[in-house]
Amino acid sequence: MPPVGDSYNCINLLQILCDPFADDFYWKNVNVDGLTPQLLKEAIVGGTDGKHPFYIGKKYHEFRWKIGRIALPDTGPLKGLILLTDNGELYMATNFDILMYNYDEWGSNSIILFYGSILLCSVSAGNITNILLICYYCVLMQLFRVGNQHNYFWRDYKGTIPDDAFEFEGLVVAQIPYNGLLPATLYPKSNEAVSECFGRKVSTKTDIKVLCDNYHENFSWEYVNVNNLTTEKLSDYVIGGTEGGSTLYIGKVFHEGQWKIGKVFPPSSQWKGLRVWYNNGDLYRIEDFQILKYSPHLVNQFDVRNA
Repeated sequence: MPPVGDSYNCINLLQILCDPFADDFYWKNVNVDGLTPQLLKEAIVGGTDGKHPFYIGKKYHEFRWKIGRIALPDTGPLKGLILLTDNGELYMATNFDILMYNYDEWGSNSIILFYGSILLCSVSAGNITNILLICYYCVLMQLFRVGNQHNYFWRDYKGTIPDDAFEFEGLVVAQIPYNGLLPATLYPKSNEAVSECFGRKVSTKTDIKVLCDNYHENFSWEYVNVNNLTTEKLSDYVIGGTEGGSTLYIGKVFHEGQWKIGKVFPPSSQWKGLRVWYNNGDLYRIEDFQILKYSPHLVNQFDVRNA
């Protein structure tokens, strides 16, 4: 990842902030020193460096609106809204608008994150592992999905399984930030999500998202061999994350007396197949498994540029 102040073009899988209740989003003008814990309770968390959250801010700069990440005081050498000038230099703003959310009626679980593919966008970079990348001119919108697109989404897990979360045999399909965004198995009794990375079992109890959709019947598991997953077939499967420049899908296998949900690398990857873990923490890779398939419905269009 480039250091703070650099910019780069990203051709990858990005997260786009969406919600069916557009009116619950609003912008609030603040000074960085006025970011109190009480105010931040209603602010949108847009990412994390693994230790501290980043919030979402905007400022009119160089004759247009720019959206970027907000670094809080006492969390590092920088504080305020971090943007880039047109010539690529770092621009810090101490007065800006922060994206807020009205939790009064719906509570925090009403915020949803859709996956969307953006072919090319210029973004600000930093020493981060899971920041929500935002292209100021085209995002913060709920996509109108048709055809082979989707309306499933990833919701923040706060210790309670949402009604629209996709569950299987008492387990929940989850996603965690670890060297990218990894599909994982969420164990609700322990509030722990488990996946595999770098050939080892990894787990976390924080920064977990769960896969949701209002129509659970759209999900189904399909037996496959990874070598038969053509590009056309992959368009029918749930995208679960990204790692090492590769799109990840979601698979499951019955292993060591239990179901395990993990990441699937496509056949074009040198790590192709479903990768989960042995109970002793070692890697277990298999080419025959079940992959999560999806049949779409429509969602409504929403653009907060006008909010």
